[in-house]
Amino acid sequence: MCAAEMNNNADNFFGDRHLMLLFDAIRDGDLVKTRHYLTMMTPQAVKKLDPDTGKSALHLAAMAGSMDVIKELIEFLHDDNFLEVQGICDGHTALVDAIYYGIKDIVEYMVGRNKGILEIRSNGGLLPVALAFVWGYKEIGQFLYEETPHEALSSEEGKISGATVLTTTIRSLGEFGK
Repeated sequence: MCAAEMNNNADNFFGDRHLMLLFDAIRDGDLVKTRHYLTMMTPQAVKKLDPDTGKSALHLAAMAGSMDVIKELIEFLHDDNFLEVQGICDGHTALVDAIYYGIKDIVEYMVGRNKGILEIRSNGGLLPVALAFVWGYKEIGQFLYEETPHEALSSEEGKISGATVLTTTIRSLGEFGK
């Protein structure tokens, strides 16, 4: 299913050996190797998606939990809008991947770079704040709730996320908001 989507979007992928080595260095959280491979590439090449996962370099760095690599990539790309790229298979941004792994400092850094990512829904239609609560990350959820424009939670399309935040908050014994 997802592999077919990736095969149909072959233009999104870059088969260069250096890019694959860069992706491996990022997965390992290896800042030295990441810097080395970045010197061989253009920002446009680094924006290509990993053919194994359908995710960007930033997604891989978020999943690896490497703040240093994330900062290096963002500085190299000179493009905070790249944080808005969604994975082909799950529709997650790198922010959502950082939330999934419970990495609050990366979540805070990404939101500080681009608040627009707070309003990007995953394939399931949920906003990042709702996913944080669904996955049990109350501290991250509280941070995202404070940062997410409340119109995004109360709009017609935001009602699912708003309701999810409310129900998961109630389930957490009312600790939210304290």
